[in-house]
Amino acid sequence: MSKLVAILLLLSACSSSMNCAVIISDDQIIFLVNRICTKSMTCPYKEYASIQPRDWVWNRDAVLTAPSVQLYKAGKVPKMQVIDLFQEQFCCASEECLARCNIVEIREKPLVQFVLENFPKNAPKILSLELEELKDFEKPIRNYINDLKHNKDLKFVPAEVEDFLDYLDRNNDRIIEKMNNSQ
Repeated sequence: MSKLVAILLLLSACSSSMNCAVIISDDQIIFLVNRICTKSMTCPYKEYASIQPRDWVWNRDAVLTAPSVQLYKAGKVPKMQVIDLFQEQFCCASEECLARCNIVEIREKPLVQFVLENFPKNAPKILSLELEELKDFEKPIRNYINDLKHNKDLKFVPAEVEDFLDYLDRNNDRIIEKMNNSQ
């Protein structure tokens, strides 16, 4: 059993009762905080860690003396709320925090944004450019558009559609130039 699963089982053993004794150690608290602040999606608040781009080291004393940990140790936090409370206390997901950890939002290129904004209506415009490389995508895109007409809540995006968007991303400038010349 993994260490994280063991800690979660210990936390849930007391259910949501506030009167259950504190059952995880300081080392387990540090381990838990490290696991709930996912390195690719969040960054610690600077007062709790020493931060380097894409990596950080928790300040053990700062974490263990944080208000949420003190509330937990005093038995004033329902055990089922510990993870949410710790996540709120230690893990930051704002743009400013993420930049400090060198985690940046991936932005699509203008052509991909154009296609995604009004897909599937604008996909045929791209396919009509008569670029040899786009011919491989035509049938899967048209099939997907047809599937969308019959099932508006379709959640699955075929790999060929993803490949089409990747192709547009890689060839953004060339396709935009071709579109401008065809008007």
